Amino acid sequence: MHSAILGMTESGKTAFAKQLIARLRAAGRVCIVLDPLGDPSFNADFQTSDPVEFERTWKLSRGCHCFIDESGAVGKFSEALRTAATRGRHWAHSFYFLAQKAVQIEPLVRDQCGGLFLFRSGLQSRKTLAEEFDLPELLEQVEMLQYHHATRSGYQGKYKITF
Repeated sequence: MHSAILGMTESGKTAFAKQLIARLRAAGRVCIVLDPLGDPSFNADFQTSDPVEFERTWKLSRGCHCFIDESGAVGKFSEALRTAATRGRHWAHSFYFLAQKAVQIEPLVRDQCGGLFLFRSGLQSRKTLAEEFDLPELLEQVEMLQYHHATRSGYQGKYKITF
């Protein structure tokens, strides 16, 4: 299942992704990361800031957890994001799209996400996601480092990341 990890700056989304990568790798899962900023602390099996290299790598792999940080800023590579979202499951991948706002990820990509981790966000993002997931619980604002977890099948709860 693909997931969106959304929230404003400093809300905890990148820290959460890094913790998730650590847990997945500890369980023997392969994680690859596209990070335009090149932050080495993702500690993934493969990491690049080059979207073309990232796409080539996931297409040559199977069953990976693929993280795209700053998904809203990748811009000119939006076709690569659409391909990841709409076809990545054919390679048995799970993609995680990280962005600050829901509208930074185009609707086609958001529609492919069966999971949502929604950190502190603006009202418009919360409204958009509450409507798309049909979950009014997403309208409630969370504190910093807290998030709503939802799937297309329902609201999973509110959680807090710890360090």
